Amino acid sequence: MSARMPVKPSTLFILALALALGATSPAPLRADDIFLPRPTVGQLLALLKAPGGPLDGYPWSAVGRFERPISGGCTGVLVGRRVVLTAAHCLFNPTTREWLPARGFVFTPGVGTPRRGERSAALDYRTAPGFNPYARAALAAEGVDLALVLLAEPLGDRAGFLPWLQSAEIARAMARREGTLLEAGYAEASAARLSVHGNCRVMQYFAKDHVFVHSCLSLSGESGSPLFLKEGGRYRLAGIEVGTADMRFPGREQVGAAVTLEALDRMLSDPKGLAPPSDLDVWGDPERRIPVGLAQR
Repeated sequence: MSARMPVKPSTLFILALALALGATSPAPLRADDIFLPRPTVGQLLALLKAPGGPLDGYPWSAVGRFERPISGGCTGVLVGRRVVLTAAHCLFNPTTREWLPARGFVFTPGVGTPRRGERSAALDYRTAPGFNPYARAALAAEGVDLALVLLAEPLGDRAGFLPWLQSAEIARAMARREGTLLEAGYAEASAARLSVHGNCRVMQYFAKDHVFVHSCLSLSGESGSPLFLKEGGRYRLAGIEVGTADMRFPGREQVGAAVTLEALDRMLSDPKGLAPPSDLDVWGDPERRIPVGLAQR
């Protein structure tokens, strides 16, 4: 697997052209339009800009972009008041082969949506047990490519934060098919706008390695992007994007690769973690993860 691979031209480039030409949306959008497999340029523009539109609310408000002390960005998602979940390899400098300092990271939720939040510097981070940034990419290595980042400010109070599938639920969720999976992140080619890939499906699940490959379009810069399941109007995290896989499926030469969150459960049960799960200052109250007045889209 590779976390950085060239990709073919996509709707992002069409969207950039449309912005330059001043295209407008031909019709109002509904929240469910975010799941369209091939939205029009006008619909894409409306998704990005419209107050009261599908991106003007939760959970998109909890997805954000990391600025790093080296070139290139990564995506992350709030899972607590002051905790962001991302890919562990985003915190490593492959040139110097050193871990980057925590205080060199700045996280901003809701970039490119009507719900852009305040920025916060990071204070600390912790990678999943067993992650080795020096190892050659392989399924077993990708399955622990997760990190929790502790922020200085409780951005989740206004942006909200996400629950995730527990270990016992993952196998059932991976058996789901068309229309249940979507990804949101910040591609390097369009770092100021949130890209949403909807109507995706799980292509193959590697239970032993805690990895699945999927049909969402994966672009450079989207490492750390959340993959959501929407069930009964409720959003939950199914995985975190870590790269692409050179696996051939009908009509595809490349697929996205994501980590399921068993490693996250192990991190939170370890007393050496960022904070115990009961610390409401860090994690917040799970019953209040959607702030009052923040619409769910």
